[in-house]
Amino acid sequence: DFKTSKINRASFLQICTLNADQRRDCPKLDLDGLLASLVYPESPHVFMDGIWNNRAYAVVNAPPSRIENLVKDALFDLDVKKLIEATVSPQIFAWMKEQQSAKIKSIELSEDAALKCYECGASLYFRAPQEIGDALVHKIAEDTKMAFAGRYANGELRGEVEVFVSRKGHVTDWHFDYMHNFTIHLKGAKTWRLSAKNSISNPVRGCTPHYVGVDTLEQQLKIHRLSTPQFHVTGFKNPETVTLTPGSILYFPAGMWHRVECAEDSISINISMMPTSWSDLVSDGIRHMMWRDRSWREGIANLNHSRARAKLHGLLYNLKQVVARITVDDLLPRCLLNAERETVFIGGSEGKIDVKPKTPERQQTSSSQEGSFDPPSSSNTKDLHQIHVDIKTVFRLNPLGVLIKESDLRHADTDSRNQSTGGSLCSEDSGDETDDTKASVCAVLNGFGKKEEREQVAQHHSGSKRRTPTSYHLHINFGNESLESLIEIKFVVSRKFEPAMDYLTTRRERFTLRDLLSKLNENVGRERHRQKHLHSKTALQSGELIHLMKNMVYYGYLIIENQ
Repeated sequence: DFKTSKINRASFLQICTLNADQRRDCPKLDLDGLLASLVYPESPHVFMDGIWNNRAYAVVNAPPSRIENLVKDALFDLDVKKLIEATVSPQIFAWMKEQQSAKIKSIELSEDAALKCYECGASLYFRAPQEIGDALVHKIAEDTKMAFAGRYANGELRGEVEVFVSRKGHVTDWHFDYMHNFTIHLKGAKTWRLSAKNSISNPVRGCTPHYVGVDTLEQQLKIHRLSTPQFHVTGFKNPETVTLTPGSILYFPAGMWHRVECAEDSISINISMMPTSWSDLVSDGIRHMMWRDRSWREGIANLNHSRARAKLHGLLYNLKQVVARITVDDLLPRCLLNAERETVFIGGSEGKIDVKPKTPERQQTSSSQEGSFDPPSSSNTKDLHQIHVDIKTVFRLNPLGVLIKESDLRHADTDSRNQSTGGSLCSEDSGDETDDTKASVCAVLNGFGKKEEREQVAQHHSGSKRRTPTSYHLHINFGNESLESLIEIKFVVSRKFEPAMDYLTTRRERFTLRDLLSKLNENVGRERHRQKHLHSKTALQSGELIHLMKNMVYYGYLIIENQ
């Protein structure tokens, strides 16, 4: 209720000055509900729908007590020496003002040298300690519902937390960032001036003319003038102003010009968020599709004018067809929007698919008995119920997906070792069912796009009569320079699932569940003829198969065509 709050909503800076009641009720910053505690008294819903990426938002006149836990438990009571020692930055940046231009000269220093410069009046900039930095970035990504976009394809967080240790009189002149920023003011006072004039919405790069000798300014100008030809870096008349004191919070979106003046020695931290852009997601998918065609993979050579134009004309025509074939379901499988991290187990003595939530504390290990997994318990159960699959459902494979049988990886590795050592290979797919190894069970999917493959070394159990389960690796959308998969999952399946998984590994045409069951029945018939008997538990039932197919749809490998 803002009726008793002093609040300015009229401009690109919304300032909420807490009254006495709100100061009393102001929550302490807490990782549980971090966004809610940051943007109080606004609600996270109102903030995300009306403020995020639209305007700056400041909470002032907040009680310093709201930051007590953060300062004491994670930031060493603002002891500068301890903060420097705990930083993850390889070098500390010391900021000094150049006398002639009044611009900032940024110098990279060792920890000891940076501390001495600070004692002599320099301001410092460096990364926060790893633990609190990762925790804050992770929670902001979760609370702002970035889902997979909160991490790079290799699993690294798309954000960081910076510490600003500023001396009285220090000025950081006009510039803007390409990140979304949450500044938490911890000590002293800073006056922020913000301007929306000539700002760039969702910039690819920042604009930093406040540094001495910035060699990236031309790069910055060319990318900004791509969308705004009249873009320039001068003229900041009538800016909005807000002064931050301990407990104050300031959010400002990427692309907003700002200038910061230190009225006294100050310390603040800034949570910088850089979520994946839609252009990154789609362009990686398009390049992934292009790599399927040898014409696109061809290196450019032996050119003349007419040959080059003819070649490119044909490729561009093909590109239109490539783009037309990609669908929303291909690029955005349901699992990517799931904020829960999950581990998926496929197999067990009953051929069940068990899904268990992954928590940081729980180690992913397997039992010595096949099929002794925990009962199904998952946040994706509701999502699976929403996926309708029956005997007539038509499936196609996601063109951005690849399913690899783990034995192929082991064969390749063992073949190379055998060539040098003369060793022999016992195939996972051989008919020997007295193998004394029990493969561990693991899978990889993180709802934020992070890949964490925690695989236990196979455990040996003498006298075991059970066959080693088979593993399959699923990769979705790896059309980036590093070939990192946006989604990577490892399925471990019991024997009865193998024919179905093998079918899905090589299938390219559209098919129905009836087609798959028919194919599997053919395999069962041949097996029965070969062995003269077949245990009932070896046959895969339609209900089990439907559950498997739902999981394949949920994780993006299969797309349902007729819904």
